[in-house]
Amino acid sequence: MKKIESLNLGKKVAVICPHDDDGIIGCGGLLRNIKAKKYAVILTDGSLGYSDIKQKNIIVGIRKKEAKKAYDLIETETVFLNFPDMSLHPYRCWKTPDGKEGGYLKLLKTLKKIQPDTIFIPNHLDRHPDHKAGYDLAFVCSFQMQEPVAADFKRVKKLKNIFIYKVWDNLEKTTHFFDIGKKEKTKKHESLSEFKSQEKILRSLNLDIKKEEFQKI
Repeated sequence: MKKIESLNLGKKVAVICPHDDDGIIGCGGLLRNIKAKKYAVILTDGSLGYSDIKQKNIIVGIRKKEAKKAYDLIETETVFLNFPDMSLHPYRCWKTPDGKEGGYLKLLKTLKKIQPDTIFIPNHLDRHPDHKAGYDLAFVCSFQMQEPVAADFKRVKKLKNIFIYKVWDNLEKTTHFFDIGKKEKTKKHESLSEFKSQEKILRSLNLDIKKEEFQKI
């Protein structure tokens, strides 16, 4: 395994997040450490992430505010694509049967606008269906943005790196890692603590955030 910070990640980095907190759980320390312009592209709206029934009808707005504060702490811009939580699989298309923008179209437009040099994508081996679907969307769009398709969006962008990042379950093969230093660990904890509506859920997952693991594609 190699230290990921030894690589040239370029001037812009995008992390594709199935849910708002995934990018911080899997990449928060690294994002805090690198000097590139950073973006968290959040795929779903978090509408099922309530542990208090009183928040059921307002949780989407709450989570957007929490996510903005959390990523601001690690100097990362947030972009929300607003697909329904726990329902990402049907959006693995260019357009939906009723003519709305599908996941491939919406994410590709977003990435072509950002023009990142390195993209971090979700782990397809994670147990959550949105993580699996998020991997598919991110994998396809990471390669399509390097090809002369959808020329009306923006120019072709050749990527320096594509990495899968670990959130819950182990990667197929860890090729790179980032060891969380004291400063990064403190800032990562501060960022995660902004997700106050998710406190019970995050605590129940018992996640290890001491080392961040990646698989280079």
